[in-house]
Amino acid sequence: MGWLDMERIADLFDSIAPGYARWSEILSVGGINAWHHAAVRALEIEAGQAILDVGCGPGWVTRQIAARVGPGGHVVGLDPSPSMLRLAAREPSAHVQWVRGRGEHLPFADRTFDGVTAQFSLRNMGSWRDGIKEMVRVTRPGGKVVVLDLVQPVSTRGMMAARALGIGTWALAESGWPGYRWLARSVKRAPTVEEVETLLAAQGVSLVIQHRWLGDLVLLVAAERLGRASGGGRVASARGSQVSDGMMLARGEELRPHGPME
Repeated sequence: MGWLDMERIADLFDSIAPGYARWSEILSVGGINAWHHAAVRALEIEAGQAILDVGCGPGWVTRQIAARVGPGGHVVGLDPSPSMLRLAAREPSAHVQWVRGRGEHLPFADRTFDGVTAQFSLRNMGSWRDGIKEMVRVTRPGGKVVVLDLVQPVSTRGMMAARALGIGTWALAESGWPGYRWLARSVKRAPTVEEVETLLAAQGVSLVIQHRWLGDLVLLVAAERLGRASGGGRVASARGSQVSDGMMLARGEELRPHGPME
């Protein structure tokens, strides 16, 4: 299926995991940490809640969330890349689970979480539309759904920022990090602002917050699932999951490296 095949996406993120933190900071011109903090604030986390971080990568955001829910809460970091999950699990926490899985097929029951976020992971899914639907499905009424990602820019500034990002990632790819060829391509298949908002509204959520950075290249959308709010509680285990080496693995998958990219 080419570069969009999900096993190849997992391979790709395995390959860039060692330098991911450093190059994310450089490519975003120092903005990525502020954007992540804004997204975490948009979740309006309370102590004791259950929160899901979809596409958690090395776990920076997951740990921020865990600090906010406290020991009485529960946080799940989900990612398809075993290497990213290994990096994330280097700092163990009693109320964080690391789950191998895909955002468009979340291995959790309906209305499991008080808040769900996907930060720079939506456009890497096989279907970003299915990813949003799944995020809403597993969110309790009254809970927050927060998306932070690159989207297709329409403004001059946004298109200039996307062009600069493409140049930077190509240079990285040519200097020994071939997995970064993915990033510029991923923007071309990313949703627009309007597409994200329209689909969220169709899933029964109300828009709460919207921010844009780098013109309109980076989007933060926070929405609240409508319906009768339910009480908080600990997250239910992933369906068909098992625990191995401190990580919960979705649907019984083994934690092992995939084959090399072609």
